[in-house]
Amino acid sequence: MKRKKRLISILTNLLLIFLIMIVFSEITQVFAEEVSYPDRPITILGMFSPGGTVDTVARLLVDGLEKRLNVPVLIAPKPGAAGALSLNVLSQSVPDGYTLCTFITSIPSLLPNFQDVPWDPIEDFTYICQYVVSFETFSVRIDSPWKSIEDVIEYARKNPGKFKWGAASPRSATTTATKAMFAHYNVETTFIPFQGGIEVMTNLLGGHIDASVVSEWTSPVEAGEIRLLAHTGTGEIPEYPEVPSYDKLGYPYYAYSGMGIVGPKGMDEKVVEILEEAFEAETYTEHFIESVRKLGLALVFKGSEELTDFMRNDVENSKKTVEELF
Repeated sequence: MKRKKRLISILTNLLLIFLIMIVFSEITQVFAEEVSYPDRPITILGMFSPGGTVDTVARLLVDGLEKRLNVPVLIAPKPGAAGALSLNVLSQSVPDGYTLCTFITSIPSLLPNFQDVPWDPIEDFTYICQYVVSFETFSVRIDSPWKSIEDVIEYARKNPGKFKWGAASPRSATTTATKAMFAHYNVETTFIPFQGGIEVMTNLLGGHIDASVVSEWTSPVEAGEIRLLAHTGTGEIPEYPEVPSYDKLGYPYYAYSGMGIVGPKGMDEKVVEILEEAFEAETYTEHFIESVRKLGLALVFKGSEELTDFMRNDVENSKKTVEELF
């Protein structure tokens, strides 16, 4: 009887040890998963051409991110198709946190309303964070005869189709807002799309177009080369409060252009959390704050949850706006 009890006791202890080992193994595995990311280089696809504002802002973050995450962070430009090319590639990427993409919030919201895309703006992406809001300005050369939007409208009304303006994407919120503005006045202009804001500004300064609607305006305006007639959003540009917004001017549509980072659908929540924390910490460094101020941007950070909610609403609102305006 004693031997039987002893045997039962031994078996019970062995079972307990076995169970403890299983639990410890699970805990160890979970812990390992939490600390293993990242363990190799991260690639960030660039929505627009190198040298533009979206690219420049992302590169301002890279050095700090590499130190915080302890891995190389690479920018791989994928401009094209009005911003759709980079999102096409991203949507087919493995959701392991090693392929991300810069983006402007209006691009995934608006593109599906104008062209066929192989992705859904909400279901096929993981929105990680927004770090700044840009102000795209309607700008003309300093030697042009136009001192206000009203001057441009008067010229366009007298010269149908002769006023030429350019932007970095034919389907962005800023382009859509500007087309809506001209439609509001029932005037005909010629729109010319480019691959990036730098290319647009180069063509403006070179006299190939009459106006630009881009965020790459700070250096030319500081150099006295261009005049800002308006900006396509709402509120005031911190350094140029005298420049009116499309909203203030009473136009039917104005643009919100948040810049941030997006990943493919299905990313692990822990990976998203690690990335969000790293980007947020770097966003609030003195270097980044001062740099974006000089670029004429506003620092407005949104985490993954807040940004996802914003994008869901923006997709719905953009669809309604396009249906009403076009």
